[in-house]
Amino acid sequence: MRRSRLLFSTVLSVMLCLSLFTSGKAEASMWTQTYDRDEFDRARSLVATSDGGYAIAGTTNSFQMPGDFWLIKTDDFGTVEWNMTYGRPEPYEETACSLVATSDGGYAIAGTTHPSDYFGDFWLIKTNAYGNEEWNQTYGGTEGEVLYSMVEAPDGGYAMVGTWDLPIFGGSGYTNNSWLIKTDADGNMEWNQTYTGGNAHSLVATSDGGYAIAGNTDSFNIPCDFWLIKTDDFGTVEWNMTYGGPNYEKASLLIETSDGGYAMAGTTKFYDLDMNSTADPWLVKTDADGNMEWNQTYEEAETEGFSSLIATSDGGYALAGTWYYGSFGAAGGMSDFWLMKTDANGNEEWNQTYGEADNEAATSLIETSDGGYALAGNLAYSSLEDVDIWLIKTDEFGVVPEAAWVILPLLLVATVSIFISKKKFLLKRS
Repeated sequence: MRRSRLLFSTVLSVMLCLSLFTSGKAEASMWTQTYDRDEFDRARSLVATSDGGYAIAGTTNSFQMPGDFWLIKTDDFGTVEWNMTYGRPEPYEETACSLVATSDGGYAIAGTTHPSDYFGDFWLIKTNAYGNEEWNQTYGGTEGEVLYSMVEAPDGGYAMVGTWDLPIFGGSGYTNNSWLIKTDADGNMEWNQTYTGGNAHSLVATSDGGYAIAGNTDSFNIPCDFWLIKTDDFGTVEWNMTYGGPNYEKASLLIETSDGGYAMAGTTKFYDLDMNSTADPWLVKTDADGNMEWNQTYEEAETEGFSSLIATSDGGYALAGTWYYGSFGAAGGMSDFWLMKTDANGNEEWNQTYGEADNEAATSLIETSDGGYALAGNLAYSSLEDVDIWLIKTDEFGVVPEAAWVILPLLLVATVSIFISKKKFLLKRS
């Protein structure tokens, strides 16, 4: 009888382990993956693919070789299916910035190409569904062009925005201008527009067929403000608005919201009399005409701002960035991925941080089909001589639970311990 009870207890414990393992497998939609090709691998843009997987665009380079675009395609668990690199002959160096999963099933990657000792140009690559290059195009003049954002246009072409430098009269330096270009489906430029007075950082194709651009004003006399430009389908300005106060505000992210308005994210930075600065993340919501409806500052965050902004399926917002600990860049300074979820009015609902090495920096965020989130970014060790790409998949609350394969051995050890303890107890009583 005692042996039957002992056997039943042991079997029950093993069944508990197996049930937890099965439950863990059900939670397999939460995971992390690391991708390492060279000394310095950095992610810049993440998209969901039509087959349920993911694609990541970034840059890979070593101490000896200039950087190339790097495109990684994974399955729904982040396992690499294929990867490709793209680069121009030396001495050119390429830095990827934006990735689009195109309507024909391929990919478009945009960034900047430049020789190490000269100003750069916009660079756009189009691939097929397997990452094989179909064509590439460069755009620029004799000045320095830096690309920040790219979208696929409704007609199958591409729109790209960034900055270009204009020499100041008298040779006292350069001033930045924003540059928007539109191409056809083969990357041939159809038109371009220049906007003076500020730096563009984010671009969206709007529901009325035009474009909206967010950035910051650029003035030597007054602090910078958020800057929002609305154009028609040829890039002609319809209106522009600025947002800010006595601090220095810089917008780096823009989305069009479901009500036809816009949400912008960036930083608001305060300088004291000794020029020490304090930066806080800032989120601004406007109506369709650019009139501010509300704004939120997140002062508790030890961060330099957000790197990605999305509208979530519940009507709120999710933002990704980097959370710093200590004096970042100095001895002991560290950073983690940071994910924050807000309601429809920008009120924080929750936030999560994620860290694995000494320094992590999140650069791109998407909401997944199951209501969770995927974040891509960079993972660096203390020497900063090895930087890898890091991809995280969370649940709807930003949680990445312990993997079941870690829990199962612990439970099996506990089961064996219980079995041995009970056996010793029964032997002692007998």
